Amino acid sequence: MVVLTKNEFTKLLEAAAHHQTAKEMAEIEEVVKGIRQGNIETFPAELVERLVLGEENPVRVFREYRGLAVKDLATAVGVSPQMISQIEGGRKSPALDTAKRIAAALKVTLDDLA
Repeated sequence: MVVLTKNEFTKLLEAAAHHQTAKEMAEIEEVVKGIRQGNIETFPAELVERLVLGEENPVRVFREYRGLAVKDLATAVGVSPQMISQIEGGRKSPALDTAKRIAAALKVTLDDLA
């Protein structure tokens, strides 16, 4: 993940316009369009910083960002609140199926939780 201010992002787009092929620029413009239309989610710098620092479990970071209590996430995933707490505390690793359900409930990818 990369965190840029809006001004830095605009400058990056302008610089890219001078160094990219038409196909690459079309791909960049498609991403920008998706962000503007709300089809591509962006995250605040504070959330990204928490993830990058790696001091907190990504499940906890995204759960808190989504405003979910442990019991709410557990209900959505179909596991006990204790299981979510153990996963967030690093005491347990979820099975792949459970990890997929956690990612779906948090509206992120499995890679986001790695």
